[in-house]
This record gives sequence, structure tokens and C-alpha cells, in this order.
Amino acid sequence: MERYFPKRKIDEVVNQEPQSENRTNASIRPRVETNLDDLPIDPGKRKNIYTMDGNDREILIRFYLQKGPFQPKMIFPRRQCGERNHRFVFTWFNDHPSWLEYSVSEDSCYCLFCYLFKPEHGGQSGGDVFVTKGFTNWKEAVKKFRDHVGEINSIHHKFASVAVAKLCLSQALAFRGHDESEDSTKKGNFITFLQFLADHNEEIKKVVLDKASENDQLTSPRIQKDIVRAMALETTKIILNELGDYLFSILVDESRDISIKEQMVVLLRYVDNHGCIVERFLGVVHVNDTTSLSLKASVVELLEKHNLSITNHTDDHGLRGINDGLSRALQKKDQDIINAMNLVNVTKYFLKIMRRDRWDDFIQEVTLFYEKHEIVVVDMNASFVDPRRALRKSEVLTNYHVYHNDKFVDILEKQVEELNDRFSEIGTDLLLGMSCLDPQNSFHAFDKEKLIKFSKFYPSKFYPTQIMELEWALPVYFEDVSHDDRFSILNGIAGLAKKMVETGKHLIHRLVYLLVKLAMLLPVATTGVERSFSSMNIVKTRLRNRIGDEWLNDILVTYVECDIFLTVKTEDVLQRFQNMKPRRITL
Repeated sequence: MERYFPKRKIDEVVNQEPQSENRTNASIRPRVETNLDDLPIDPGKRKNIYTMDGNDREILIRFYLQKGPFQPKMIFPRRQCGERNHRFVFTWFNDHPSWLEYSVSEDSCYCLFCYLFKPEHGGQSGGDVFVTKGFTNWKEAVKKFRDHVGEINSIHHKFASVAVAKLCLSQALAFRGHDESEDSTKKGNFITFLQFLADHNEEIKKVVLDKASENDQLTSPRIQKDIVRAMALETTKIILNELGDYLFSILVDESRDISIKEQMVVLLRYVDNHGCIVERFLGVVHVNDTTSLSLKASVVELLEKHNLSITNHTDDHGLRGINDGLSRALQKKDQDIINAMNLVNVTKYFLKIMRRDRWDDFIQEVTLFYEKHEIVVVDMNASFVDPRRALRKSEVLTNYHVYHNDKFVDILEKQVEELNDRFSEIGTDLLLGMSCLDPQNSFHAFDKEKLIKFSKFYPSKFYPTQIMELEWALPVYFEDVSHDDRFSILNGIAGLAKKMVETGKHLIHRLVYLLVKLAMLLPVATTGVERSFSSMNIVKTRLRNRIGDEWLNDILVTYVECDIFLTVKTEDVLQRFQNMKPRRITL
């Protein structure tokens, strides 16, 4: 079930304004290994944590939380504040030991919590002064510090439950334990981590768990699910904004989980503005049965839920013909599509020849084997006796009829029929057209006629006038890239797409680049789906086999797309959590 869909306008409730050129794409962001020894401890020298890679951000958060705020023991310099000179007072560290830190290089103070967990600073007293600029008005310091800490609703207090939930999700840990009563020593991970955070942070300890307001502890199972739901929705929102208006296909497969429930996984596959293939997890859906109509209905429902519409039924062109066997053949470095399809055709040809002419040779080989091992050879002219119906009167058939017609011929016909179903003529033409874009050996496989035929499988993308334009655009493209040294060492269509974007030729040969993108959207591998099922087996285990369908989906969205999930802002999670339903407490 693979389809290609254009993106409809994203609903304003789900998405923000799409960014075309500066779209965040964690899948292609270069990873630079973080050296903890090189991290600055002076807050005035730190970079904005939300400009870093999601994985690096988690490392930095753990590093700075373990070290605590930077509170040097020194003689602090004086600066003019109003009519008199004032300076930072060391005893302020004692009043605010968990968050207040001082920059020696800037002679200013900062908030460690706001730096780590609050990307937008408008709601907290002091704004981003305690994050980017640094606070220096020592005359008003005591009052400003008190205002900055605020009451229960300040960022110092409300980030705790979200931070703990994020930790559990990123590591696929269970939230709740069997006994979470006050006297229990075996509480679940969520409450245990929250208690650990409180034990190591005096500011948080004053307002969480038993110290929190009765209606604002944020620890009940329902609240935990709402927080995770908000995180999953924000993660999906980023994915859909990243998708934007790109063409995309979907990868669909189903498997049973540990509780013997049929689960269907759906992934989005698209080509980004760098010419790179990206696969993103969209969701997992419980299906009552695995018939094609049932799976189709579930897929359509999931896509409509995320405001993605079906307008191009390219699966009617035989895309179902690409099966796992062909996928494995296509993934071999020494195998190309043409050879793979030739192998299929040769196999079908020999099966037909064997059915028609090789019965006698087959029986002769079987007879020699029987005689060699002293096994009684079956007399083909004798009557066939079915041991399951020995006492019943039935039609008298010879052994020849049963073994030749009902066994030999029938099995070979079923094999040919299976190959025809899986490798249809249209599916073969699609793959052969795809192979003509291969840049290896100086575009040796380029074939204009096959590419024209390939484009006709997408009538909604190539109108008759565009196909006429493609007739002369293809030879121009071939002469251009085949004589360009930058395209001489490419390996595969993926490399071709990247190089076309790098050199700007995707703008010059726009119709050819559209063909390249459509070819890349053909899902010839299922590794993304298999990884999703592996993640499902990690999350839903024998001990956690009662996870509900929505709860499982939310956990998998954040766990599978962890690189996107780690970029989700705490403020956005809290805002969505607040808007999901009426709350007694305003966050």
C-alpha cells in the first residue's frame, strides 16, 4: 500500500507557518561529536542551547545539571548603578543555590534553569535578561531575583514534570509502577525521577509532589498521558511543517504486537529541499483485520486526521508489485534494477518450460534418488490411494494424475501466478524507467523513450504539454550532465538528486528533477518500517502488554522520531497541554 500525495494547506491549529528555505531537518543536520571538556562553564560564554543538535542538547542539559550553576568565590568588581557603585554579593548564592550563576567575563548573573529549559523568555520576570544579556542591576538584585523565581507557575517549577516525561520517553521507559502509594519504595519511573530531581534541587523540592498544590502535582496517570500526548502532537507538528508542500509517498505495513493485536505502521517518505530522502514516522494504528480494504480505510483516516489528502492513486499503476525480494535485490551494490527485472523474467520463463517439458526429466531424477536410497518407487499407472480417505468411496485416480496434474503442474502454475502478481507489467515499467535515471557509468542506462513512458504513469504531474516539453528537455539534460565532471562519480539516484541541488541544475532541468524525485519516492526498501516495529517491541513488552492504542502511538512518535522530539520546546508542550481541556490551574 504505497501512495503518493500532494500536501494540502496545514490547519492552523496543528501547524505553524511553513519555512521553505530554513526548514529544520534533523535527519541531514551534520553531527559534530560534543567534547564535554571544551564546554564553557562561564554562562556569559555559552552558545544558545536551542541552536544545537537535539542529541547534543540532551548531553549539555545533563552536563550542566550535574555541575550545577557556576558560582565562583571571588572579589566581585563594582559597577555604577544609579548614583552609587554596587557589586554582586556572594550571599545571594546561598539564597538561590540551585539556579543563580555568575559570569566572570561579563560581570553579570544568569539563570541556569531558564538557559536549559526555556527557549522563550517573555513569560518569566526579567525576560531573557537572565539568559542572553545577563542581569547587572545590583541595586535591585534582591527584588528582581525574588520576582524571577515567582510562584508555582514560574518556569523553575513547571518544567519538572515535562523534563521527567521527556527523559522517560527518550529512553522508552515505563512511566508508572505497580504501587505508587506514598509509602511505596517501588514507585514508577516518573515519580522516582521527579523525586530524584527534587532531592537535588531545592527550588523544585519546595513545589513538587507533596509540597505542590493539591490540584497541581502533575503526577496522576491521566496528567502523564496528557503531557505525553502534547509532546507527540508537537513532534508531529514539526514533522508536518518539515514536510511542507513536498510530494511524498507512504510506507505501510502491519504486524502483531506482544498482546496479539494487529498494528499498522505508517511512515512518510519525501525528498527535501537538499535532494535527500527523508522518512518520518506518522503513527501506529490498531486494525481489526488485515484485508486491503480495512488497511486502506485506516490509512485514509490517519492521513485525514493530519490533514493530508489522497488525490493521486498511483498504486493503481502496479506499485504493489515491488515486494521484499525485489527490495533486497535493489539494495545490493552489485545489482541494478534491469538485472533484477531480467532475473524475474528469466525465472518465469524457466518455470513455464519446466511445466511443459520437464516432467519426464523430473521423474527420472526422483526415481534415481529412490533407487539409490532403496526406497520403493511409486507406480504412476497404479490407482492412487489417499490415506486420509482410505475407507471412503471416491473417484479412482492414477498416481500420474495426482502427482503430475495436482502437484507438479499446479505448484509451478502458482509460482508463475505469484510472480506475475508481484511483478506486474506496469510495476516492471516503473522500475525500468527508474533505472534509466541512474548516473553510473556516465549515464549509460539513460533511455529517453522509457523515461517518457515513466512520466505517463503520473498524469497529474505531467500533462500532455509537459510530456511534449520533456521530449526535448531529456536530450538537453543528458548532454549537460554527461559532460559535466561533477556528475562523473555519482553512485545512484540519491546522489544524483543531491548533486543537482548543489549545482542548481534542479532549477534548469525542472521536469527531469521531478522525474528524479518521483523515482526516489518509490519505496524499494522497508528498513524504516522494520525499525518502527522493533521500537514497538521495545515499548510494548510482556510486562507492558496492556498499553492502550493512543498511549502506544504517542510513545512511539516521540521514541522513533527522537531527534525531532528533542527539539520540541517546553513552552510549546505546556501551551498545548493547557489548551487540550479546561484545567483547574493555569500553567
